Amino acid sequence: MLILFIPPGEPVILDEDGKQLQGLVGPFNEGDPLQLTCQVDVGKPRPAVTWWKDYAQLDESYFFSPDGALVKNKLEVGAITRNDLLAILTCQASNNNITVPASSSITLDLNLKPLDVTIQPPERPLSANKEVELVCSSSGSRPPAALTWWKGDQQIRPARDEDSKGGLSASTSVLLFTPTVDDNNRILSCRAENKAIPGSALEEGWKLEVY
Repeated sequence: MLILFIPPGEPVILDEDGKQLQGLVGPFNEGDPLQLTCQVDVGKPRPAVTWWKDYAQLDESYFFSPDGALVKNKLEVGAITRNDLLAILTCQASNNNITVPASSSITLDLNLKPLDVTIQPPERPLSANKEVELVCSSSGSRPPAALTWWKGDQQIRPARDEDSKGGLSASTSVLLFTPTVDDNNRILSCRAENKAIPGSALEEGWKLEVY
């Protein structure tokens, strides 16, 4: 008996607005939800359509369009994490165990929140009218975090800023600060923020002790 297989069509990956996605997509923001739909022209027999992340299966719950011409699988991710950076998402369609499954893949580009912010040297009493060099550093942000210095609610201009080298998501800002006796008990702080992600700011502060 001759069994005829008609392979399924090439999977098409769509975003929540119905736009086709290919290759490197994004950047998406860390913490945001992600909704993708894979649709495939049916073959014979009707194919199973599954989602994979790298080599792990994510979803196998496919369904058919009302006219039966397409089979779809909707992938919903509640919140994107930094572990999803450059992850490869693949949609596969297979209707037999003889031919290689049809597949399409995308790679996720992400904006990431800063993980930390620190001021060096550690907090200590400062001498009035004597300049001190303070270094603010932050890591984990993609692209590297924007660093700003503040005395109370007044922004202070740093001496210099440096972005990461070698692809590391780190930022450094150097402040040359000359305290006065009027600064005693005021808060000096450094803020790290990824401007692409609302609410991503982290802050480290000193309560100034000036003598």
